[in-house]
Amino acid sequence: MNTLTAFIAALLLFGVVPTALAGESAYASLSTAQTNQLLSRLGHASTPFDLGDGQTVHVLDFGGTKAVLRPLDCRNDVCHALRLNATYRFTRVELDALNRWNAALTRERAYPAKAFLDHDGHVQLVADLDLEGGVQDGDLAAFVSEFAAQATHLEQALH
Repeated sequence: MNTLTAFIAALLLFGVVPTALAGESAYASLSTAQTNQLLSRLGHASTPFDLGDGQTVHVLDFGGTKAVLRPLDCRNDVCHALRLNATYRFTRVELDALNRWNAALTRERAYPAKAFLDHDGHVQLVADLDLEGGVQDGDLAAFVSEFAAQATHLEQALH
């Protein structure tokens, strides 16, 4: 974890969400190249993966929990939203446990992720970020860092 990510994670623990860092860029949309550059600049190691349909997703590793960053609402390689998604393959998870987890975290987070059971019974953790209103580097860093914290927390809560 780099210094910026650690700093943002510490702020998030205390309920402070940075929305601007000195010299940041603002984005209302991102291209694949911009997403690559931004993740690198923010210190998030990712593995780009071409889906074959012209879209590239990024696989991020949050200390053993892997997540996929997928662009959404794209037109001509310009995307107006991002989705982070992690899949867990726990043996038995009760829906009530996920609902309690969702209820507790929704009140505490600026970028709440939602956990649910998919049609195969696997736990999915998903968070979306709409770029249309404009976001800055700090917003994107907080979105990714908060998702990483929630992904780790969910894994610990359900084990």
